[in-house]
Amino acid sequence: MKQAYTFVRLYHGSAAAESAQQHFITVFQQRLLPENIEIYNLAAAELENGKIQLAELLTRIGFAGSKGEAKRSIKQGSVKLNEVKQEEMNGEFMPVNGDIIQVGKRRFIKLHLV
Repeated sequence: MKQAYTFVRLYHGSAAAESAQQHFITVFQQRLLPENIEIYNLAAAELENGKIQLAELLTRIGFAGSKGEAKRSIKQGSVKLNEVKQEEMNGEFMPVNGDIIQVGKRRFIKLHLV
């Protein structure tokens, strides 16, 4: 971790190095959610009877290139909804403001219904 801190400090400054180090500790060592999570505005028109298929949402967000890729990610266990692993590839859910979707260890997004 010291080497990464040194490189970031060299190229981006001490403040960026401190921020990156804190992010690493929070997300990877403590396994907590990062402080700044990108927000995705989900329109009501995108929902069908208030629900959306998880694989479809992952492709709209950009976390998967296709529904097939999204379903593989779900099958492999790398998709979490509000910190709960999702296992049903064709599963639908009713999104709520503030839902957090995580794919893998590094990609997070917070849903905002509009």
